[in-house]
Amino acid sequence: MTGSWEIAMFRLSVLCALLLLLAAAPGATFAQPSKSAAEKAEAAEKARHDAQAAALVQWRRDQALLQTYTSEKDIESVRQRAIGENQKASQQVEKRIAALRQRLEKLAKQPGKSPQQLEQDRRALDYDLTLQEQLLESRRQEAVAINAKYDEEKRKYHALTKGVQK
Repeated sequence: MTGSWEIAMFRLSVLCALLLLLAAAPGATFAQPSKSAAEKAEAAEKARHDAQAAALVQWRRDQALLQTYTSEKDIESVRQRAIGENQKASQQVEKRIAALRQRLEKLAKQPGKSPQQLEQDRRALDYDLTLQEQLLESRRQEAVAINAKYDEEKRKYHALTKGVQK
C-alpha cells in the first residue's frame, strides 16, 4: 500500500513541476477557469439582494408619494404654486433686464464722462445684462423641469391609485 501511495505522490509532484515549467515559458497562456458553482450562487444571491433593495427603495418612494398627495388635484395645486413662484422670479429678472437696457440707452447720452469711463460703464452693464439673460433662461428651463416633475408624479400617483376608490 505504501508503494502505490509513493508512486501517486511522485506522479503528482512531476505533474506540478511540469505545470510550473510551462507557466514560466515565454508566451505561455492558460484559460481562466470558469466560475465555480459557489461563485455563481454568490453572484445570484447578490443580484437577488440588489433587486430586493431596489424594490424596497421604490416602495418607500411610492409610499412617500401617496402620503404627500391625497388626489391628483393636490399634485396640480402644488405644481401651480411652484410655477407661480417661478413666474414671479422670472418677472423680476425681466424687470432687471429692462432697467439695464434703459441704463444702457441713457449711458450714451450722459455728458461729461470720458470715453474710457463710458466704455467701462457700458461693459459693466453688458456683463450684468448677459448674466440676467442667462438667469432668465435658467428660470425658463426650471419651469420646464417643474412641469416634467409634476407630470411624472401625477402619472405615478394615477398608476398607484388606479382601481382604488377614495
